Amino acid sequence: MTTAPDPGDWDQALTDLLAAEEASADGAGLGGFEAGEQAPEVAVLVLGVGEPWLLAALLKGPQIAARALAAEGIGLAVLEDPAEEAALEAARTASGTLRGQQLLLLRRGESADPAAGDVQAYIYVDGQEVQRVSPGLVLAQAPQLLEDLLIDPAAAARALDRAIRVADVSAAEAIGIIGRSVGSARKARRGRRPRAAGDSGGTA
Repeated sequence: MTTAPDPGDWDQALTDLLAAEEASADGAGLGGFEAGEQAPEVAVLVLGVGEPWLLAALLKGPQIAARALAAEGIGLAVLEDPAEEAALEAARTASGTLRGQQLLLLRRGESADPAAGDVQAYIYVDGQEVQRVSPGLVLAQAPQLLEDLLIDPAAAARALDRAIRVADVSAAEAIGIIGRSVGSARKARRGRRPRAAGDSGGTA
């Protein structure tokens, strides 16, 4: 029987993966990068919206430039600008618009914070950063696609080709998509509503 590693082990495993491009004996780096070659920056917003069109529609209002896709019921928005300040601002803006939603920002790239690693992870609620979390622990529990987006772009390329660009969704389309989603949710809630005491559903 296998057991889950200690969270610290996940952090070390992630560090080892990110350092593989330099340690590889044959010169082939992580995700196909050559040894010494700078891996591209990438930033992903992670939300509990498992439908790409709906995620893109929700990000249309705050004008978040991203490509929306989903994996295992989790929404992933790959930001067009993964630079640190731009990614942090996108997370603040999206979180501030989607009130009550917990939003996770995962980013790979250099950070102005000397204590930060190659991959950083932040949790936002209502436009505020509430916690910095272990990226290794997050990736250990996340869909494979999220790990691929951050660490192996070649493996994620096909999924990205099918992603929905927020810029390609018109305002009218976004309103329609959100409206249909809200309507479906209301119908589902009505279907689950318990009957009042004494209501047999029949006639007297």
